[in-house]
This record gives sequence, C-alpha cells and structure tokens, in this order.
Amino acid sequence: MEEVEETDAIIYDELMQGKATRSAERSFKTMLTNMEQRGAQAAILACTELDMVIDVDANVLPIYDCTRIHAEAAADWILG
Repeated sequence: MEEVEETDAIIYDELMQGKATRSAERSFKTMLTNMEQRGAQAAILACTELDMVIDVDANVLPIYDCTRIHAEAAADWILG
C-alpha cells in the first residue's frame, strides 16, 4: 500500500504539474526492483505521465508503456 500511495503522490503532486524529479525516478527504480524481487515478470505503465520518470528501455523488468503501444498501433493502422 505504501508504494501505491507514493505512486499516487508522485503522479498528482509532481508529474501532473510538469515536474520530473530525480527523487521520483529513484523511487520508481526502487519500486520496480522490489517488484522484480517479489516475482513480477513485467510492469505496465498505465498513466501517460509515468514515462517522464521511468525509462522503459532501462529497467530490471520489461516495461509496457500503454501510451507508446497505442501510438504505435495507431500509426501502423493509419499507414497500413
């Protein structure tokens, strides 16, 4: 529950205000590492602001960025 509250605070108090801090980056890096240690196989970014502080290509877990996935699918559909 602590991670949920921290995530909520970072999203609403920082990211939605346009602030991407090193502290938020470190917090998510720690959360993702802890998730991996507890057996998670991947993580899903279901908030458009999270990619401001989470590098989807440089983490201990595969990260599925919903915004990126939808944008690529839309581009494929338009160009296909």
